[in-house]
Amino acid sequence: MKMGSTVSQNYLAKILEPLLRLHSRIESVQVLVAATFLIVSSWKDGTRRKITAPEKKRVVEAFDEQFTAKEITEWIRVVEGDLEDLNWFEKFPVASASMEPRKRKAEEVGNGAKVARLGKNISGVGNMVFLSEYC
Repeated sequence: MKMGSTVSQNYLAKILEPLLRLHSRIESVQVLVAATFLIVSSWKDGTRRKITAPEKKRVVEAFDEQFTAKEITEWIRVVEGDLEDLNWFEKFPVASASMEPRKRKAEEVGNGAKVARLGKNISGVGNMVFLSEYC
């Protein structure tokens, strides 16, 4: 299952650094990553929207149901408190991937000819699952 976010992978990795120092228990890493992904993904244009139950359910499924929606809700509260204590969003406003420089990628267009096209930097929870395996 793929879930996308308009927030860059770099931003997600950056926000996880202090959180992983605060919550270093290996058993908590995946749910911490999932909660952080949901929080960061809920920001758009400087405002935060409510995280929906279907979004939580998709993230739980993306992590092979290694935790419950109730657990992720509890961790969202914990992470929100940590980020507030760190003044995270004041120091580092959420930057959407669409605002970052775009990379050119080659795209094939008939007869084997290739043209450059702008690639959109979309990060997904799958990338965060991968990251959590190495933390």
